[in-house]
Amino acid sequence: MGSGPPGLNLRTPNASAREAARKLLTHNVSRLGVFENEEFLGCVSLDDLTRELGKRRLIRALRSRDEPENPEILCPECRRAFMGKVTNDEGDILRWVCPNCKCTL
Repeated sequence: MGSGPPGLNLRTPNASAREAARKLLTHNVSRLGVFENEEFLGCVSLDDLTRELGKRRLIRALRSRDEPENPEILCPECRRAFMGKVTNDEGDILRWVCPNCKCTL
Protein backbone atom coordinates (compact mmCIF):
# COMPACT_ATOMS: atom_id res chain seq x y z
CA MET A 1 0.00 0.00 0.00
CA GLY A 2 1.45 3.40 -0.97
CA SER A 3 1.66 6.29 1.43
CA GLY A 4 -0.12 8.85 -0.77
CA PRO A 5 1.12 12.29 -1.81
CA PRO A 6 3.95 13.42 0.52
CA GLY A 7 2.33 16.74 1.42
CA LEU A 8 -0.97 15.15 2.38
CA ASN A 9 0.19 12.89 5.17
CA LEU A 10 2.34 12.82 8.28
CA ARG A 11 5.43 10.62 8.04
CA THR A 12 5.60 9.96 11.79
CA PRO A 13 3.05 9.49 14.55
CA ASN A 14 5.21 11.83 16.65
CA ALA A 15 4.53 14.85 14.41
CA SER A 16 3.34 17.89 16.33
CA ALA A 17 -0.24 19.12 16.28
CA ARG A 18 1.12 22.39 14.87
CA GLU A 19 2.75 20.58 11.93
CA ALA A 20 -0.48 18.69 11.23
CA ALA A 21 -2.55 21.89 11.39
CA ARG A 22 -0.12 23.64 9.03
CA LYS A 23 -0.41 20.83 6.47
CA LEU A 24 -4.21 20.78 6.72
CA LEU A 25 -4.41 24.51 6.11
CA THR A 26 -1.73 24.59 3.40
CA HIS A 27 -3.42 21.86 1.36
CA ASN A 28 -7.01 22.90 2.24
CA VAL A 29 -7.95 19.40 3.42
CA SER A 30 -9.75 18.16 6.52
CA ARG A 31 -7.80 14.89 7.09
CA LEU A 32 -4.23 13.64 6.90
CA GLY A 33 -3.00 10.08 6.78
CA VAL A 34 -0.48 9.12 9.47
CA PHE A 35 2.30 6.74 8.43
CA GLU A 36 5.31 5.19 10.09
CA ASN A 37 7.76 3.99 7.46
CA GLU A 38 5.27 2.76 4.85
CA GLU A 39 2.69 1.45 7.34
CA PHE A 40 -0.63 3.33 7.53
CA LEU A 41 -1.49 4.00 11.18
CA GLY A 42 -4.67 6.06 10.79
CA CYS A 43 -5.91 9.56 10.11
CA VAL A 44 -5.89 12.84 11.96
CA SER A 45 -8.66 15.31 11.22
CA LEU A 46 -9.17 19.02 11.67
CA ASP A 47 -11.76 18.16 14.32
CA ASP A 48 -9.17 16.05 16.21
CA LEU A 49 -6.73 18.94 16.23
CA THR A 50 -9.35 21.49 17.22
CA ARG A 51 -10.36 19.37 20.22
CA GLU A 52 -6.75 18.69 21.25
CA LEU A 53 -5.49 22.25 20.88
CA GLY A 54 -8.60 23.64 22.56
CA LYS A 55 -8.24 21.22 25.46
CA ARG A 56 -4.56 22.12 25.95
CA ARG A 57 -5.41 25.82 26.11
CA LEU A 58 -8.19 25.10 28.59
CA ILE A 59 -5.88 23.00 30.77
CA ARG A 60 -3.26 25.79 30.81
CA ALA A 61 -5.91 28.32 31.79
CA LEU A 62 -7.31 26.10 34.51
CA ARG A 63 -3.90 25.38 36.03
CA SER A 64 -2.89 29.01 36.21
CA ARG A 65 -2.91 30.52 39.67
CA ASP A 66 -5.00 33.48 38.54
CA GLU A 67 -8.73 33.08 38.75
CA PRO A 68 -10.37 32.93 35.32
CA GLU A 69 -12.57 35.85 34.34
CA ASN A 70 -15.57 33.55 34.33
CA PRO A 71 -15.31 31.19 37.32
CA GLU A 72 -17.84 28.82 35.73
CA ILE A 73 -16.00 26.64 33.23
CA LEU A 74 -18.09 24.13 31.31
CA CYS A 75 -16.76 20.57 31.29
CA PRO A 76 -15.15 19.88 27.87
CA GLU A 77 -16.16 16.19 28.03
CA CYS A 78 -19.85 16.05 29.00
CA ARG A 79 -20.70 19.76 28.55
CA ARG A 80 -23.40 19.38 31.24
CA ALA A 81 -21.71 20.70 34.38
CA PHE A 82 -19.18 23.29 35.48
CA MET A 83 -15.71 22.26 36.59
CA GLY A 84 -14.97 22.38 40.32
CA LYS A 85 -11.56 23.51 41.58
CA VAL A 86 -9.47 21.20 43.82
CA THR A 87 -6.70 23.02 45.75
CA ASN A 88 -4.02 22.15 48.28
CA ASP A 89 -3.65 23.80 51.72
CA GLU A 90 -1.72 26.74 50.21
CA GLY A 91 -4.48 27.46 47.71
CA ASP A 92 -2.60 26.17 44.66
CA ILE A 93 -4.90 24.67 42.06
CA LEU A 94 -4.17 20.95 41.76
CA ARG A 95 -6.87 19.99 39.29
CA TRP A 96 -10.41 20.67 38.17
CA VAL A 97 -13.11 18.02 38.39
CA CYS A 98 -16.49 17.76 36.72
CA PRO A 99 -19.17 16.80 39.28
CA ASN A 100 -21.21 15.13 36.53
CA CYS A 101 -18.81 12.87 34.58
CA LYS A 102 -15.79 13.04 36.95
CA CYS A 103 -13.53 14.28 34.13
CA THR A 104 -10.34 15.84 35.55
CA LEU A 105 -8.05 18.46 34.09
